[in-house]
Amino acid sequence: MLRSVVYGQPWPAREPVRMECYSGGCLGARWPMQPHSCGIHAFKERLDAAAFPAMWEARRFSPSSVSGRCVVGQVSLWGRVIEHERGYRGEIAYPYSLLLPGAVGHLAPSLAGRYGVDVLVEPRAA
Repeated sequence: MLRSVVYGQPWPAREPVRMECYSGGCLGARWPMQPHSCGIHAFKERLDAAAFPAMWEARRFSPSSVSGRCVVGQVSLWGRVIEHERGYRGEIAYPYSLLLPGAVGHLAPSLAGRYGVDVLVEPRAA
């Protein structure tokens, strides 16, 4: 099952995720002078998406044990969508396709069946 890197909530199979502002969870909820950062984040560049789990905001909420088990892919966003310099933040989202690291490539068939999306596996580094 897919889970949020930041909040750890599971992404339900075959239904979109809807953004929620968790009290104390986003910058806007913790510091009223800051804009809200809640929503489903999508990056324009794959490298930014892959680097996200190590960024300071992700470290605030989840253990660093996700390294090597993170899935990147494409996501469909709709509802209220805000463009940022490096990506987008959407109100509603669903995976479009997934790219698994080779170490967890054995999960591709079950994820493809569960979410009804294309799942590719990166070749393992030699």
